[in-house]
Amino acid sequence: MSQANFLVPTAFIIFGVTGDLTSRKLVPALYELKLADRLPNPFYIIGYARRDWNDESMREHLKQGVIQFAHSQPIEEDVLDALLGSMHYLQAAFEEEDGFRRLGQLLDKLGAENRLYYLAAPPDVYSTIIRGIGSAKLGCDVINDGAGSVSQVAFEVLGGDSQS
Repeated sequence: MSQANFLVPTAFIIFGVTGDLTSRKLVPALYELKLADRLPNPFYIIGYARRDWNDESMREHLKQGVIQFAHSQPIEEDVLDALLGSMHYLQAAFEEEDGFRRLGQLLDKLGAENRLYYLAAPPDVYSTIIRGIGSAKLGCDVINDGAGSVSQVAFEVLGGDSQS
């Protein structure tokens, strides 16, 4: 990442944030990057899922994942607190247009020019999520000065079929 991009407000949006692999693998890895000062500043994590959570309940759940699964031990509380403080939760179904509208409002409020969409959801809803992002115009074309960028990342679930 170039030094210029490192200072651009960045949002990491996790669709399906309530899943097991998010708390066991993804967020502990983000903690390790924060600990090594390898995340952009500012860096926001936005969790998107159907579960009836709020910012605090998501933060508490993901905190327990970091405490249990981060490689670097003992946990540096100030680093963890800073990471948790950057987290926001948005409750909505993947097919809910209003959820994507509210996501856009939150991204605008945070000034997040760089946006990384992480699909920690079943593969059968990837197209629904990608269509929602496009329909809500949350891609590159909505960034005014061209400084930001959008990447979309699809997470492959473990196993070869829906039974795995």
